[in-house]
Amino acid sequence: FEGWSDSLGPIPLLSLRQRMALDLLIQGYTRQAIADSLKISIHTANEYVKTVFRHFGVHSQPELIARFRIGDQGDQLLSA
Repeated sequence: FEGWSDSLGPIPLLSLRQRMALDLLIQGYTRQAIADSLKISIHTANEYVKTVFRHFGVHSQPELIARFRIGDQGDQLLSA
């Protein structure tokens, strides 16, 4: 699966499936579209999205996308 997370290198605190959800979020997919694409329940998709948001310190999909587009260091990994 290629996308944004591949270009960032390893993201150690996110699982492969969470990184896939991150890629889809940045592409503008809805939570239902993420669930359909990854063949998971909407509940699981919601959990992945919450984990990604928490990981990058954002509260919405537009905020996540903006952090990657602006390049304001917001796309840097947060330390655990």
